[in-house]
Parts: sequence; C-alpha cells; structure tokens
Amino acid sequence: MPVPIAAGTCAGSGKTVRHEPATGPRAVPNEELEYVPGRFIVNRIVRPRLTCACCERFIQAPLPSRPIERGRSGPGLLAHVLASQVCRSSALL
Repeated sequence: MPVPIAAGTCAGSGKTVRHEPATGPRAVPNEELEYVPGRFIVNRIVRPRLTCACCERFIQAPLPSRPIERGRSGPGLLAHVLASQVCRSSALL
C-alpha cells in the first residue's frame, strides 16, 4: 500500500523523509489469517515507512480495512466459520 505523496515532507522539521527498508529490525509486518477451501493461509502485510533523519518521526501507510477492527481474521476465514456454524445449526461462542 503506497504512502500518500503529501507525506514526502516531515511535519516537524519540513525536510524530506526517506524510505526505510521493508525488512529489518524496525519493520513489523501484520498478519491476517485467511481460509482458502482446503487450507488456511497467513497473509503478511508489510506497510512502507518514511522516516525523518532530523527528528526521528515516521509516517506509515494505513492498514487495509478488515471485517473486524484490530482482528486477525480475514473475510474468507470469517465466512467459513459462519457458514460451518449455520450448516451444523450450532451456536457461536
């Protein structure tokens, strides 16, 4: 997911910011659990970061929307759980 173009300058110092690598000690990927018929998969979402060398502030791209805010389940997994519960006519816990 791209960082907005307006995010090219730091709000604190007004200087241009630089991209950080997508891998490394400061990169924290988010994981989303998804169900594809017959198997479960984990989608890793790595968001790009821009940092200012002067004031150490950073700008990070927003997360894509999810069915449950701050949840780790993807839409396919939620659909599978709900469909299997309805087919078995059992209550969700």
